[in-house]
Amino acid sequence: MTVNIQYIDMPESESLSEIVTRNLQKLAHKYQFIIRGDIYFKLGQGKDGIDKICEIQLSVPDPAFLQNPLKIILKSPQLKL
Repeated sequence: MTVNIQYIDMPESESLSEIVTRNLQKLAHKYQFIIRGDIYFKLGQGKDGIDKICEIQLSVPDPAFLQNPLKIILKSPQLKL
């Protein structure tokens, strides 16, 4: 499985990239039909402007398979990226 990670309008984090890659490899081991994962980390448009969004798109070879991106909004002040 190929993993592509992009940071949009925020600094790169090597440790976050390693965590995401490791977890996606586990997912690919369990579901071997996944061929690629595109991950985008970006700042959100929240009221305070500090929302962090992780968008994950997984690609599979079957065109009939529903491919909607998964969006996770991280609002925890303890989370440091």
